[in-house]
Amino acid sequence: MTLGKITFSALATEDLEDIADYITDGAGAFVALGYLARLRIAVNGLADFPEVGVPRPEIAQDVRSFSFERRIAVLYRTSNGHVLILRVLSGGRAIPDSVEH
Repeated sequence: MTLGKITFSALATEDLEDIADYITDGAGAFVALGYLARLRIAVNGLADFPEVGVPRPEIAQDVRSFSFERRIAVLYRTSNGHVLILRVLSGGRAIPDSVEH
């Protein structure tokens, strides 16, 4: 999935689908859609402010992360004005050793 200067990896897209399913199961589709809309607004902000995230060299070179509503960790990499969203992990999930496979 691509949004302007922002692209979601296949793993990040799967993460979003899992999050949507989880919220839908627990709170309904309306709540899930609202949550994902707020997340999309936050991620879109990376197009203008890609350095907002915290560097995460312990994960991989040039990876940054930011927290969304204290429940989601968005892992991403920037290159030449482009943002690649690597993973979108819910708070209870451990950050995997590899974020790109």
